[in-house]
Amino acid sequence: MIKKIFFSFILLTSSTLFAADPLVSSSWLNQHKDDQNLLIVDLRNKEFFEYAHIPGSVQTDYNLWREPNQAGIVKMLPPKKKIEQLLSALGATTESHISSIKLSPDQKNVYFCHTGHRASLSWFVASEILGDKNAVLYDGSTADWSVRKDLPVDQLIDIKL
Repeated sequence: MIKKIFFSFILLTSSTLFAADPLVSSSWLNQHKDDQNLLIVDLRNKEFFEYAHIPGSVQTDYNLWREPNQAGIVKMLPPKKKIEQLLSALGATTESHISSIKLSPDQKNVYFCHTGHRASLSWFVASEILGDKNAVLYDGSTADWSVRKDLPVDQLIDIKL
């Protein structure tokens, strides 16, 4: 019994000791937003992105990260090849590899949206399906960034209310 508890403890602690933190804070993102090896992916709708976004971020349609299956059920994950093409089109750096994208080990990909719901799916797909261990989630997303007066915001259009 003691052995089982001991080995369970070792397994639980070793997985957390060596795991990279999949979250970044607003202060980290603000400090690194201009880094050449950082891809900041905004999963909000185009209209929201055009109104205001984190400087240096690129926008992608969240619906491209989901698609219907053969039965017509939407919200299924697209095939791995489609995900690879989507990330490549966004600017993820690649190296030639047989039939799959190999993300550069030097590039960190940060995913965010309004509150983190959409971004968490995209982070999961990049991290767990494609094996991108440099994929991270901005903890707080736009809900956090937009209320912080010390953080910069880019606007593409001016909306008068």
